[in-house]
Amino acid sequence: MIEESDRAVLIDCADLSFISSAGLRVVLLTGKSPMGRNAGFALCALSEPIREVFRVSGFDSIVAIHPTREEALAAFDP
Repeated sequence: MIEESDRAVLIDCADLSFISSAGLRVVLLTGKSPMGRNAGFALCALSEPIREVFRVSGFDSIVAIHPTREEALAAFDP
């Protein structure tokens, strides 16, 4: 659940093995909420097949994607 006071939202995809178009839509809608409040939003730890889905769909140009959780968290720090 995203709270109004949250400064950033990170979705760790390390255990994600499949994403449907409905899942992509959820990512997009989730990203719109914090992004509208100038909060950070990112995904991390995508497997190569999942990363390819994001690349082919163009989502990799809309959503920040980081190789690791640590890199994503570091990117949130000003």
